[in-house]
Amino acid sequence: MQNSKVINLLKGFTKEDIKRFGRYLESPLHNKDEKVVNLFNYLKKYYPSFDHKNLEKEVVAQKVYGEFKNKAFNRLSYFLSMLYKLMEDYLIWQELQEQKAEQDFLLLSAFRRRGKKEFYEKSIEKTKKEIHERSQKDVKYYFDAFRIADESLKEVYTVQIGDGGPILGQAMKQLDLFYFSVKLRYYQGLMTWKNITSTDVRVPLVKEVVEEIKVNYAENKLIKFYEQLYYFSDTKWSSEDRRTIYLKIKAMFFEDRSILTQDEKTEVMVLLTNYCIDQRKINPNLFYTEELAELYQFGIETKILFVEGELFPINFYNMVVIFCEANKNEWAWEFIDQYQIYLPDEFRTGIVGLSKATWHCLNNNYNDTLELLQGLVFEHYYYNILYRYLIARCFAEMNEEEALFNQLESFEKYVRRNKQMTEHMQRSLINYISFTRRILKSNYESDLKVGLVDDIKNTPALMFRKWLLKMASHTH
Repeated sequence: MQNSKVINLLKGFTKEDIKRFGRYLESPLHNKDEKVVNLFNYLKKYYPSFDHKNLEKEVVAQKVYGEFKNKAFNRLSYFLSMLYKLMEDYLIWQELQEQKAEQDFLLLSAFRRRGKKEFYEKSIEKTKKEIHERSQKDVKYYFDAFRIADESLKEVYTVQIGDGGPILGQAMKQLDLFYFSVKLRYYQGLMTWKNITSTDVRVPLVKEVVEEIKVNYAENKLIKFYEQLYYFSDTKWSSEDRRTIYLKIKAMFFEDRSILTQDEKTEVMVLLTNYCIDQRKINPNLFYTEELAELYQFGIETKILFVEGELFPINFYNMVVIFCEANKNEWAWEFIDQYQIYLPDEFRTGIVGLSKATWHCLNNNYNDTLELLQGLVFEHYYYNILYRYLIARCFAEMNEEEALFNQLESFEKYVRRNKQMTEHMQRSLINYISFTRRILKSNYESDLKVGLVDDIKNTPALMFRKWLLKMASHTH
């Protein structure tokens, strides 16, 4: 029974949900069958894991209903179905408590269907006022503005057929604003997917939307923002033109982010950071590293980079690296200290230790790096890769050749035996290890230096390329 729909859904309930749902079931407005309450009270004893022999169907049937087997089984299946339906009803009810606008629209519908003109008129004016006074003019705002205009068209008490023109015009305008913003948002996402997969995509009417924006919506911040994203998604621009558009979008984003929903902010942040990451690969200069550091710092301070109040461990680590490479070493260290509390508990010790070790390594404090790495243990292979790379890098920078050779041998065995890595990652790491050995041996065998830099640049599957190029340049 552990795999039943009821158990699987209950696993997704929070502790507060368990309490609230218990009260919900006990209310005669929602449930009148005490046997459903008894079933829930029995199951909740095993929350949150629900991993217990007492959850076998035979045991539950006997303990909850205490009847002979076949009849108890039938009753249990019936009450499980009832309980699941009530759980769905509870989730709908709970979501509705947190969505004031939806409550308002449902209330309007209820007044209208029941012919309560006075209540309806007061409620629609109140709802209109609340919508138009919202400070955040995002996509949801335009959608609700359209909905309230559309609702006004149903107000049969005050609108005669011949007087509906202005209301129709307002409804059409709000619908256009919603449609334009969503169309351009989805277009940008679709173009990103197209560029990644090389899939041919046709998006009707998008050019007409952009032309309409230029003529009639030049002052609307949200629409203009998405217009810039439309231009940014076109890969036909020169690199310089695309950088200009990027800078314009970034400036608008920093200044007017309140016009976007949280999901939209996250999407834009991912778009801008990915652009900088890609450009760093093409143009290994400080400009895009500094841009990336600025984006990360902005995303941290505004909490845009947080997911349910936490920072992803790999994002935390990568930000430390970027801050250091952008010569923001002081901020990088402060970031580690101040924001480590936002790491998931099970990752905090390891990621903080790895981040501090990396900070010292990038600041040429190799003994401090090795000391911080001592005793760190990682379950995920990617953090083990970073851990082993840092040790090898320190030995190389300190000219500890014997220790480096031993570390590379251990590293290679780890890579070849690991079954979790993709084939591409294994190949990238084996190539890194091979190049590190070649760089080390080239100090004694000069013929190994020939074409070394070009080989590193032109090898497609290769991790830690930037550091390898740095080391290779020292051999000349």
